[in-house]
Amino acid sequence: MIHPHHAIVRRLFPTRRIPPWVLILAILGAAFIHPAIAADETLRNVALYVVSREILFFSVPAGVWTSVRLDAGERILQRGADGNVAAVVTSLRAIGFSADTGKWADIQRFQPR
Repeated sequence: MIHPHHAIVRRLFPTRRIPPWVLILAILGAAFIHPAIAADETLRNVALYVVSREILFFSVPAGVWTSVRLDAGERILQRGADGNVAAVVTSLRAIGFSADTGKWADIQRFQPR
């Protein structure tokens, strides 16, 4: 003779053990998440490294390194990378790099005579 067995169902998070105020706080907390976190603006698709006489940019989407040689006597004044772009300001020019295209461009500084 076959005996009928009832299936035992177990929940991962039993709702009977979670107080209602915890659920309310979780819902309210999700409603007030900072927009930058919700929009994933904290992701970085570009990396910037400075080695002797050379600037290295890395594009995460393309998976390639790009190098820019510095001229003799050129000094780095400021540098920064965030999101999909990186920029370096030197004593002679400004250099920008886009991770989306994997290309760089520079602008020579105007030096009055």
